[in-house]
Amino acid sequence: MSDIQNSFVNTVKMKETEKEQKQTNRRQTLNRLRSGSGLLLSVFCCVALIHQELRIQENHQMILNSANGFAKMETEVLRKVQQNIRGWHSLKPESTMRPATKDGENANPSRQKRSALNVSQQDSNLTSAELQRLIKKELSLLQNQFFAKDHTLCRPGPKGNRGRRGKAGTRGKQGPPGKPGPNGPPGKHGPIGKQGPKGIKGDIGEPGNPGSVGLTGPSGVKGAKGEPGQSLSAPSLLERPVGMTVNESQTAMLKCTADGNPKPKITWSKLNSTLPFGHHEVESRGQLIVRDIIRGDEGVYSCRAESFLGQVNASAKLSVQFAPEIILSSNEVLAEEKQNVSIACGASGQPRPSITWSKAFGKLPMNRAEVIKGALKIYNATKKDRGIYICRAENILGSAAGTFHLMVFSRLRFKARPLKEMTPMAGSTVHLPCVVE
Repeated sequence: MSDIQNSFVNTVKMKETEKEQKQTNRRQTLNRLRSGSGLLLSVFCCVALIHQELRIQENHQMILNSANGFAKMETEVLRKVQQNIRGWHSLKPESTMRPATKDGENANPSRQKRSALNVSQQDSNLTSAELQRLIKKELSLLQNQFFAKDHTLCRPGPKGNRGRRGKAGTRGKQGPPGKPGPNGPPGKHGPIGKQGPKGIKGDIGEPGNPGSVGLTGPSGVKGAKGEPGQSLSAPSLLERPVGMTVNESQTAMLKCTADGNPKPKITWSKLNSTLPFGHHEVESRGQLIVRDIIRGDEGVYSCRAESFLGQVNASAKLSVQFAPEIILSSNEVLAEEKQNVSIACGASGQPRPSITWSKAFGKLPMNRAEVIKGALKIYNATKKDRGIYICRAENILGSAAGTFHLMVFSRLRFKARPLKEMTPMAGSTVHLPCVVE
């Protein structure tokens, strides 16, 4: 009990230590987040202050540029006004000159003073109006050069990006066709083109009138005597088919050549069956070819050479070899103790397979088992003979195996036999005991 209590106390202490560790980790994480957020806030404030300082410097520079612009404008206005005043004085009319009389003598001096006074007044009026007009003109020109619409100092900004290309305008209506021009002079003849394809053949014309019979020509030179022709002969076999043995899925070739005049026709047939369907071929020379042979193609094949003068036949056997196969009627065998047991094992194959027996677990019964024509015989079977027996068939092309389960049970014995003779009363019940074990 003390060990259990100590383990429980240790478990509780460990859980409390884990909780305290988790709380400490949380506090450290919060402190890190607070310090990080404070650092980020400080960086943001520094960036904002630098930005405001740059804006203030930019505005200060704009004010300095504006003051310089005003000073330049004032100097330019004074220069333009002085230049225009000099031009106006140079173009002043000669109306201030003293007028002459018809006889070339001067007029009355008092009249000359009044006219000079009037002219000087007009000159003063013209000078003030002209000055106002010139000042306004120069101010408007300088304003366009130094100021924009919002009365701020104009400075050339950086070159902007090229604007996007505008949409294509709607296509205008097609104009009326122009008047046809005058016909030009005829051009030069071009080169001769290639000859075209041949046309369709026309119908045969009507035969002409027969000509008159010509004179008989001289007789020709007598030709040499020809070779004697080949005499007729009945068909005969030059090469007879020869029996052969092939493995399954291979190709067999049976030759058959014949001679005769006229040349005989060669045909093939199979005894008591038909030629292999879909995988046989008879060549022009009379050879029979059977491809992808199966075991059903085995048999006797006959070659016949025939003409109107007669026929001749020849036969050959085709044997097909294939791997063994086990044929089982049942794979379970029941037997009684001390009884002779025979287990048959059927196998097919070409060449004929050899059959051997073995036991899956253990060996065949000593001196009580033998193999006769492929069948396993066990004499005086016992319960120890129970088990799985293996029949193996083997030839040069392969092997196959089959299993048989032998079950041996005890011989039946009567534990209680019925009576041999009984004479029951009429209407009574009769019991006949019979117990077997």
